[in-house]
Amino acid sequence: MADAKPPKITSKTTGLYPSKTCKTKIKGGEGQDPVLRCPAMKGFDIEVSFSATDTLVTITGGAQEITFSGLVGPTLEWRLAGGKPFALLVELAISDSDEDGKPIARNPHVEVIDLAGTRQQVLPASSPASSPASSPAPSPATPTKAK
Repeated sequence: MADAKPPKITSKTTGLYPSKTCKTKIKGGEGQDPVLRCPAMKGFDIEVSFSATDTLVTITGGAQEITFSGLVGPTLEWRLAGGKPFALLVELAISDSDEDGKPIARNPHVEVIDLAGTRQQVLPASSPASSPASSPAPSPATPTKAK
């Protein structure tokens, strides 16, 4: 019997903020930000909405919904095995304020979310350039079964 080759591991990214690729799903009214629909891997949808300091990202696909919020980095990185997505990497930080009330990021890190909804903090963000602090605080990923 021939040994089966392991699937090739690759990655692709999805931008999360207003750009040529994210389209407005719902226009924001006066004092409100729009809701965006961003391109995703086949079988998944990404919706991005905003509050004063946080970004809420909802990913639906299959029989689940994964949400996370906070200071979210500018892109999602999809990990693929044999061309099929199995995990996401996302930069997150907790939105907070300093003693003067200015917004700051706390606990910047990279998290891996497998597409079954499990989430694990794996890396501290290593530099201000890779930190989501300059992006529009995370709550735990909340996988739920789609209705």
